[in-house]
Amino acid sequence: DLTVKVVGNQWYWTYEYPDHGIDIVSNMLKEKDDPTLAEGQRYRTDADGPALLAVDNRIVIPVGKNVKFLVTAADVIHSFAVPAFWTKMDAVPGRINETWVNVEREGVYFGMCSELCGARHGYMPIAVEVWSEEKFNAWVAAKGGSMPGTETEVAAEDVESEAEAIEAGDEAGAEEAADAAV
Repeated sequence: DLTVKVVGNQWYWTYEYPDHGIDIVSNMLKEKDDPTLAEGQRYRTDADGPALLAVDNRIVIPVGKNVKFLVTAADVIHSFAVPAFWTKMDAVPGRINETWVNVEREGVYFGMCSELCGARHGYMPIAVEVWSEEKFNAWVAAKGGSMPGTETEVAAEDVESEAEAIEAGDEAGAEEAADAAV
């Protein structure tokens, strides 16, 4: 029902929704009293989740749908692990591993990189929000993405209208249909 490409980086995650045209970068939120906290940078609150597991951008998936995770890495070996989903998949540079989940309850689920990938390995949390399909669709729209099939169906209808107008010898109608397709 949904594909999410997960890419491990030193030391953050990126998530791509190829069918929806959405890319997300997810970093751990810092503690409020962290001396490295830059001016205007967002810090962790209790609403964001447990310390060391709160992130600035969570993965969002719909409840009750089969979600395929394509897991890879950009630099060194990482491991995408979400214990509540019974999921742990190595992220290896140059290789795409695959796993899937079907989550039955809405909520927020946490995980982390479970491979010793370097000095900041302990700072690669994963946070997944599981929402109803309606909320998920609204989130996709809010991120500037689109639902699969919606653009191609409209484009196909416009191309058919243009082709029909050309066959009928209606040059003005063909130009109108071509303009509508753009």
